[in-house]
Amino acid sequence: MPFPILRTPLVVLSEIISLLEPNEIVTASFCSNNVNRLLKSHYQRRKPVEWKLFLVDSGGYSITIKTSKSRIEVISAKNVSELYTYPKPMLLKTNGYITKCYGSYVYLYFEDRVMGKKMVVDYATNLFNLDVYGLKIDCHSIWAIDWINERQEKMLAGVEFTWNFGDRVADKEFDHVLRVTASFCSSNVTRLLKRHFQQKKLLEWRLFMTDCDSCGTVDIETSKNGKKINVISAKHISLLEGQTFMFSSKDPVLYFEDLRLGTTMIVNYVSDLFNLDVFNIVIDRNGIWAIDWINNRQEKMLGSIVYKYLL
Repeated sequence: MPFPILRTPLVVLSEIISLLEPNEIVTASFCSNNVNRLLKSHYQRRKPVEWKLFLVDSGGYSITIKTSKSRIEVISAKNVSELYTYPKPMLLKTNGYITKCYGSYVYLYFEDRVMGKKMVVDYATNLFNLDVYGLKIDCHSIWAIDWINERQEKMLAGVEFTWNFGDRVADKEFDHVLRVTASFCSSNVTRLLKRHFQQKKLLEWRLFMTDCDSCGTVDIETSKNGKKINVISAKHISLLEGQTFMFSSKDPVLYFEDLRLGTTMIVNYVSDLFNLDVFNIVIDRNGIWAIDWINNRQEKMLGSIVYKYLL
């Protein structure tokens, strides 16, 4: 005989809910509207302040909750193309998505990926009465940073950029470029990244400036004797017709009429973003001005200077 759980006293219900894992709570919330309202009411009264809610986008899109014990995936959004057994047109027409449970985990399948991502965020945050604490995203979900910060009062605590495992080395390098690229999306993203690196200064990173061959670049070396990664460049506007800014396949490129102004701007931008001083410069005879400029703009003296002679 079924147990009439919704008719039990509120004190008993609260104790039962407290025994459930976050993923089990989400699964239970899909049982009926009454259960959904009960769970929402519970977390309105008892906000789980020790829990932290994360968005993770790595192939699929999921919500995870970090408790004092573990980090648990609670709900996921996937593209409907990944589902083969359901009568997709009928279910999508009536609900806009397909719901499927695997054990104690809920998966929602959508035709519109962005709508699916937003829906699972709204669902989990409303259910648990929590803001999103952090993001783990790739280059396709940078839009989520602004969207999250605009939908809640509390700013995101942090953003982690991910890469594909198919080309881990190349994509890991791209991760550093992505941080710079993402900072151009909006002032909110820039503030978020600056705050992150103010709190967690990357002492092992070294910042390099190059001003030669009519081009200014900023590179980052993430470990001693490691490979330098180009994160942003400045070029003369004569090299580009009709545009002043573009993203290449490797790094953002800014175009200026005054190349010296452009080089100083990208150095200031990256050093402020990552909270780093310039460690090394590579210059030709036209870039000698940069030595005094760098040493005057920062407390720490340059680690080395490399002269590149024009042939």
